[in-house]
Amino acid sequence: REDVLSLSRALMFAGKSPARIVLIEALPQDYKAIRALASAARYFYDRLFVLAAGDQHRDLDSEGASALRALPNLVIVAGAAADGRAPPGANTGAQTIDIAASAAPLKGDGTRGDAHGSASRRAAAHVTALAVRLRAVEPSIPAAAMKVRIAALARPVTTPGGIATRYGLIERPDRHFWAE
Repeated sequence: REDVLSLSRALMFAGKSPARIVLIEALPQDYKAIRALASAARYFYDRLFVLAAGDQHRDLDSEGASALRALPNLVIVAGAAADGRAPPGANTGAQTIDIAASAAPLKGDGTRGDAHGSASRRAAAHVTALAVRLRAVEPSIPAAAMKVRIAALARPVTTPGGIATRYGLIERPDRHFWAE
């Protein structure tokens, strides 16, 4: 109950702030918290929510995370190696996880490998930075359109045993077509 209440307060704060991109570093463990997140994403439809898929060996397709599927303004991000291999402990869910992104530290991102959080948290932070850069060049872009543009950067994972997602892998989230 306390986790749901804390998450709800944080989401209300984000919704009332001028921020248009919201990073959520941890997938809620509780079904009520997942429903609260889904409700907030629907209510604050003009915000892009970027959610780290997590690294607890969970199968998100068979768990309660289905409430988050296909929300037009919510991107669920898994961490991956540049070739698409899933890191140890990565949550799975080909129908629930939208994209995988490189979890490797990027120049200037302030991370130094595994010492600074899970692979999915780093990947979600990289995708959030990607969304911020997109919003900088297209300030009026709607949240749902940002998700579509980000998903368009993903390529299918062809590595045997690679991570399965709805859209694929963004190998280099620091490289993108709208800023080059």
